[in-house]
Amino acid sequence: MSARMDPRERILLAWSRLDEASYYDLLSIDRGADRAALQRAFHRFALAYHPDRHVELDDAMRDKARAVFQRGVEAYTVLRNERYASHYAERFAKGALRLTPEDMARLAHPPSIPPPARKPNSIFPFVDAMRTSDGAEVAERVERLLAEGRTQQAYQQLGLLELIEPDNAEVVRRMDAVGRALKRKG
Repeated sequence: MSARMDPRERILLAWSRLDEASYYDLLSIDRGADRAALQRAFHRFALAYHPDRHVELDDAMRDKARAVFQRGVEAYTVLRNERYASHYAERFAKGALRLTPEDMARLAHPPSIPPPARKPNSIFPFVDAMRTSDGAEVAERVERLLAEGRTQQAYQQLGLLELIEPDNAEVVRRMDAVGRALKRKG
């Protein structure tokens, strides 16, 4: 999609094709792209579709942008994780365009492989509440952003963390607390 396209048209086009787009299509990357290319693609995607970049649009249009953005976060979460990406490549070869929530849960907590042991993190106890290494990585980023006073960015990372750790009550509690802090700042 053209970078010069009107934001409203770009959002409508992406939203209308959402159910037919693979993770690769959504982020406009080739299969097998390296991590740096994936990060650049997601950055471009976020600049185009993050709902906070479209505050001038009506609520319905922002909801469409949010739906596209959430699917892009899902795509990025899957493709940046080797285990998820490998499973997705197998499913994609059989015609699946996205992983199911059941796939995500099974991959996050494979029954035959115990989660990696992590040392307790006395600096950021919130990180210790994460069940996956990806979750711990994002949780640590959240804590660092909060320590730097970058509350909005921390809240966005918590949205990503919610996808990585969907059943983690600590993520929900932290997201609520940070959301309240943003409203007070607002």
